[in-house]
Amino acid sequence: MGRREGNGIASSAAFMNTRAEAQLSSDEAGDNGKRSLLRRLLDFVFGYDFFISYSWSDGAAYATALASRLEADGFEVFLDRASYASGDNWKKVGAWTLRRNRPIDIVGSPAAIRSGPVIREVRFSARLGAHCSNRFAGSLEWTESDSPLAPYLPAEILRIREPAVALHSGPSEETVATIRRTFGLVRQDKKRMRAFLIIALLLGVLAVAATLFAYYANFGKGRNAASENERVALKNESISLTALSDVALKGGYPVDAVKLALAAWPRKGDDRRPQMRRVITALVFALSEYHERVRIDGHSDPVRSAAFSSDGKRLITASEDKTAQIWDAETGEHLRTLNHDRNVWSAAFDLDGARVITASEDKKARIWDAKTGKLLVELQGHGGTVYSAAFSPDGARVVTASEDKKARIWDAKTGKVLTTVKHDEWVLSAVFSPDGSRIVTASEDNTARIWDAKTGQVPSPPVETSRSRQLRRVQQAGWRSHRHCLL
Repeated sequence: MGRREGNGIASSAAFMNTRAEAQLSSDEAGDNGKRSLLRRLLDFVFGYDFFISYSWSDGAAYATALASRLEADGFEVFLDRASYASGDNWKKVGAWTLRRNRPIDIVGSPAAIRSGPVIREVRFSARLGAHCSNRFAGSLEWTESDSPLAPYLPAEILRIREPAVALHSGPSEETVATIRRTFGLVRQDKKRMRAFLIIALLLGVLAVAATLFAYYANFGKGRNAASENERVALKNESISLTALSDVALKGGYPVDAVKLALAAWPRKGDDRRPQMRRVITALVFALSEYHERVRIDGHSDPVRSAAFSSDGKRLITASEDKTAQIWDAETGEHLRTLNHDRNVWSAAFDLDGARVITASEDKKARIWDAKTGKLLVELQGHGGTVYSAAFSPDGARVVTASEDKKARIWDAKTGKVLTTVKHDEWVLSAVFSPDGSRIVTASEDNTARIWDAKTGQVPSPPVETSRSRQLRRVQQAGWRSHRHCLL
C-alpha cells in the first residue's frame, strides 16, 4: 500500500514533520547526551513490559498518566517523553525497544489514527505480538477499512473504550485493572527470560574481573602467575559467551547466537583460549536454527522489494530511503546505488541482467544500466505513485502499475507509451506472461485482469477475489507458466 496524500496514510515528508514535534529539549528528556552503552545494555537485559504509542498533539496527558499508573503497579513502561535521550534517533530506538517488548498500548485518540509515528510503531509491532488499544469518543473511525491503522490491527486486539474526557483526566481504574489482568502473564514470561540474561551478565562481569586480575598479577607475581590468570580469565570469558549464546538462541536470535559461540572458540593469535566441549555444543545448536546465508544491511529505511538477477549472482533492493541498490548475492557486497526523488517501491532486472527498472512514489519509472548505474530511460506519464515495473521476456517493453488506476506498456528504448489499461482503483502490480503476449494486473478493486499486451483488450473476464473476508485487494499477480496465473 502507498501513502495517501490527503486522506489516508501520510507521505514521508508529512511523517517526518509530525515526528519533529516529538523532539524534546535536554531537560525534558532527562538526559543531556546520547544513549550510553550502559543504557543500551540495560534496555537489552531488562526490556519493558509496555510500549505506549500515542500522538503528542492530543494523547500526551493520557499516555503520561497511564505510564505512571502502570509503573506504580510494578510494570516497566517505555514512554518517549522519559525514555528517549537528547540526540537519539527515535526511529532506531523505538524499533530497538519494540523488538524486545511484545505488548504495545495504543492511545487511540483522534490524532493518533493518522499520526505517522504511531502508524510506524504499530506497523513494526504488528508481527511481534499482542496489542492493547484505548479508544476515545470521536476516534471510532480507525476501525474502518480505509483507516491508515486498520491494516496493522489484528482482529484479536484488546480494545478498551474510554470517554473523550479521559484524554485529559487519565485512565480509569477499570482500564488499568483490565490491562494489568490481561498482560500479567506476559510480564512473568519476561521475568523468566530476564533471569537468564542477568545470570549471563553476572558471568560476563566475573570474566572481566578475572581478566583485570590477570593484568595486575602480571606486575605483582611474575609472568607465570599472570599467564595462568589469563588462561583462567579466557576460560571464564568463553563460558560467559557460551551462556549468552544460549540466551540469544532461546530469545529467537540465531545469528547472534552463532556469533557469540564463535567468539568463545580459539582464533588465530588467541591460542591461549581453551577449546571447550560446551562451546562446540552451543555452536551446533545455534547453527541448527541458523538458516540465513547473507544479510543485506545498507538501507536506512524499510525495504519494499528485492529480486535476483536471472543468473542469481546479483540482487536489487528497493527502499523507502529513496534508493534502489544492487548487491553481490554471494557476499552481500554493495555494487551500485540508484536514486529517486521519493520512496522506491519495486525494482527488477531484465532477463539478461544488463538493465534494471525501478518504480517510485515520484510518479516515475526509470531504466538503468545495471553495471554502470547510468540512467538510460525515464518513463513519465502516470498521475500517481508507480508501485511496480517489469520487463517483457524479450526486454523490448516495460509494464508499470500505478496509483492513478492505470497500467501502461512502454517501449523500453524510447520510453514511448504503447498501451494503457484501466482499473476502478489503484493498480498495485503488473507483469508480462512468459511469451510476452499478455499482461496480468492486480488492483485494489478486488480484481486481477488479464489483457492482450498489444491491443489492451481483456480476452477473459476479471478474476474476482473478494470471496474472502480477509482479502480487501489484490496486491500482486504473476505467471506460474504459459497457461497458469498466480494471485
